[in-house]
Amino acid sequence: MSVMFRRIIVALGMAAVLLQAAGQVRVVANNADTTSVSQHGDSIPMQSISEVTVTTRRPGMSRIAGAENTMRINQAELFKAACCNLGESFTTNPSVDVNYSDAATGAKQIKLLGLSGTYVQMLAENLPNWRGAALPFALGYVPGPWMKSIQVSKGASSVRNGYEGITGQIDVEYLKPEDEQGVALNLYGNSDGRIEANADGNLHLTPRLNANLLAHYEDNLADMDHNHDHFLDQPNVRQVNLQSRWDWLGDRYIFHGGLAMIDEKRHSGQTQAHHEGAEPFAINLKTHRYEGYMKHAVVLNAERGTNIALMASAANHDLGGAYGHKRYDVNETNAYAQLMFETRLTDPHTLSLGLSLNHDRLKQDYRLDHIADGPLTRLVEKETVTGAYGQYTFTPASDVMTLMAGIRLDHSMGHSAVGKTVEG
Repeated sequence: MSVMFRRIIVALGMAAVLLQAAGQVRVVANNADTTSVSQHGDSIPMQSISEVTVTTRRPGMSRIAGAENTMRINQAELFKAACCNLGESFTTNPSVDVNYSDAATGAKQIKLLGLSGTYVQMLAENLPNWRGAALPFALGYVPGPWMKSIQVSKGASSVRNGYEGITGQIDVEYLKPEDEQGVALNLYGNSDGRIEANADGNLHLTPRLNANLLAHYEDNLADMDHNHDHFLDQPNVRQVNLQSRWDWLGDRYIFHGGLAMIDEKRHSGQTQAHHEGAEPFAINLKTHRYEGYMKHAVVLNAERGTNIALMASAANHDLGGAYGHKRYDVNETNAYAQLMFETRLTDPHTLSLGLSLNHDRLKQDYRLDHIADGPLTRLVEKETVTGAYGQYTFTPASDVMTLMAGIRLDHSMGHSAVGKTVEG
């Protein structure tokens, strides 16, 4: 029981409660009397009781024990915002700085330790995600009601997830299929014409097999131009976001898997031309993203925490962008796999070993001249990175400190870039 009370003594049906912190205790006696105890240290007389209920509020943020500088933001903190996505959820706490990298398109970036989001690794339940072409708008791809918690690591973190998190990592944990069975619906609207609908549902098919479905829709019904300069103050976004997640929880074998789809349209720019005869400058972005993931784990020795796990994911991100007559279309395909082994050698000593493989293919078609129907330049890039790591953790029984040492080697191979001119 996570409470902040200094001492609670209950013995042989007789209770005495001493409080020196905020909270409330409700004592239900045999005669159904109820007594409340304030935070000023008042005590209740000795009496025969049948029940004691201690109530306190869980903090919205907590530090995760271990060598990593990691904070967990849970749903209590996320619920402070009536409507939010991953980027907007950080506005209620100072742990992460979120700024616009491009106000015209609504692109945002995260800053940790003063460095921009390029050096911050984005994870979805310990799997690298939202890389490359997806990064500028990634903070809008995770609806707030879907999130169970966010783990924010500042500075050097674990070597497990690769070399990309130089200044830190942000790991999003979604609602789980094994959570309480039921359906939830969340609706939101504001005076600026923004509407949102979020739904999630869990189904326990068998004692071991569970599934859940996450759905999100958002739209801007009106143009926002508060200063009347005929330029949209923020882009109009219409997004459909769906996820289907499954798990199998066996005695020695555990499986997690899921499929996801995002369809988004962004419109920004001028509402009308500045002078007669000119064409209004418009920005139109269309995004289609499809991804899937799976996790397999086999417990070899439960007492020692010995297990072997395989995690894999694949994603295709297609973005078509028109900036006036300029064009930028990008299609990125990513595949990732990681094989891990972990065991507790003795009580204070834990060893983790792993291998990883990451492949990226990036096709870009762009036109930098403001000429309608001009030719496009095509650039195709490919890169495959293999990696291996080892990590040792020492956690004494006193839990006063934790020591962690890790080494990781990554090798980039097969990198190539081919450019040519194609028809517009």
